[in-house]
Amino acid sequence: MPVIAELLAGVVALISFVALLVVVVTVNALARAAVPRSVGSSPASSVESLDSPEFDDAVAALIVLGYGKRESGRMAREHATAGLGVEQIVGRAIKSQGG
Repeated sequence: MPVIAELLAGVVALISFVALLVVVVTVNALARAAVPRSVGSSPASSVESLDSPEFDDAVAALIVLGYGKRESGRMAREHATAGLGVEQIVGRAIKSQGG
């Protein structure tokens, strides 16, 4: 019986992950059209990083976490540099907000 409970917990975790992924992809599609992009708003940003899928996904992730569209765009823009992954951009953005 404990094996079935562990298996069921794993399935629930997988379903939760897939649901979150669907939300991030959907929000990402909406955010691409709605996020204003001011190139060069911080010394660390570059044109390549603002046009990257990582930047778009970081904005979408911040929106899913409860930040507003403009705030998410600003936060991601301030911390997006070439070569950073989504997790790094989001982590730096949240840390800069005191989170």
